[in-house]
Amino acid sequence: MRMFLSPDNEFGVAIKESGDIVSVFKHPATDKSIKAVDILLPKAIENGGTHLDCFNPILPILYAKHRMEPIAKVKFNEEFAPENWNFTRDGTPDIIFMVYNKEANPPQDPTLLKELVQKQISELPYSSYEKAIEKQIFFTKK
Repeated sequence: MRMFLSPDNEFGVAIKESGDIVSVFKHPATDKSIKAVDILLPKAIENGGTHLDCFNPILPILYAKHRMEPIAKVKFNEEFAPENWNFTRDGTPDIIFMVYNKEANPPQDPTLLKELVQKQISELPYSSYEKAIEKQIFFTKK
């Protein structure tokens, strides 16, 4: 796994050998959330990142800006919730599986991008986690 940190150590990302982009993070005290994604995703893609999964509804829109496209969704499973998950604040969002599509041309207008991504996600059938991974692998090998 390769890891990349911002010069100020306030945000970073890791990429598995498989191309799975994982551990996109920012320090809780930073106000650079949007900026962080705009720096981290291109860096991850340049360094072999081809796919990721994330919680709906905000992250897929941020990632779609960088040509990540939703290809599968899985219902939230409380059994696999991250440690210390705040159900009151964060609810039980679907997990969205995305793949990088270099041919994608996402709308630059944030409202249009949000509408497009929400429509794409709403049209996806629910899948098992295993089937979503299989679909990601299939699309990353195209």
